[in-house]
Amino acid sequence: MAEEITLEKLFLLVKDNQEILKKLQAKSEQVDLLISKVNTLETKVEQLQKETKELLGNVNDREQYARSWSIRINGLSVSKEDEEKFGKDRAVMKKAYDKILKPILVAAKEEGALETVPASYYNLLENGHKLPFIKRPGASPSKPSGPPAIIVRFSSRFMRNTVLRHKKKHMPIPSIAEVAGGSSKYSIYEDLTKANFNLLRSLIGDTRFSKCWSVDGKIRFILDGDLSNRIHVVHSVHQSLDEIFNSSKITKK
Repeated sequence: MAEEITLEKLFLLVKDNQEILKKLQAKSEQVDLLISKVNTLETKVEQLQKETKELLGNVNDREQYARSWSIRINGLSVSKEDEEKFGKDRAVMKKAYDKILKPILVAAKEEGALETVPASYYNLLENGHKLPFIKRPGASPSKPSGPPAIIVRFSSRFMRNTVLRHKKKHMPIPSIAEVAGGSSKYSIYEDLTKANFNLLRSLIGDTRFSKCWSVDGKIRFILDGDLSNRIHVVHSVHQSLDEIFNSSKITKK
């Protein structure tokens, strides 16, 4: 038997529904408020992330500028005897000057790039030191892995840049004894910050980029398959490889 619906019961049902609608409306307003707060916080987080990247980029640029008087040399061995005789810093500077830097600068002078070559390491360099030895991944335990890299700081950026410009053509070769000790060749690079070095290494390992190098701390590259060999510059070390690749595709003519 169906329950009789009186006007009083209908009135109560309508009143209950109105109360439910009011509560739902209040909850909806609370949800809208929370969504608004979340959107505001997301905007602030995005802005803070942008500012943080800019600050880190500025710090990296300042550090790279401080390194723009220095170079990193691989393959050059400095003996313990020389370190004991001259001191560690002087031994590194003297060996770098005698074996690599002076021959390159002499050749540069013969080509007219210099008027004079500094007569001694202390006229050319301010400081020098070895880096901590890092064994290369996959290196054979029985095969010499070569000496640790060294860093030397020049008194003149002009002299440092002259070495970098002429290193490829006039780089000396290691002695037989050095080759036997694991130094198959000498190599010179800019002294990059950790962020710049890691990004350069990542670019070199990505097949989308055919050539990658650095000039004055700025990383440059050519896209794979670009017959025009257009040179692109990385503007932020905090860009991902995809961002670098896509932005260079957009600007490519």
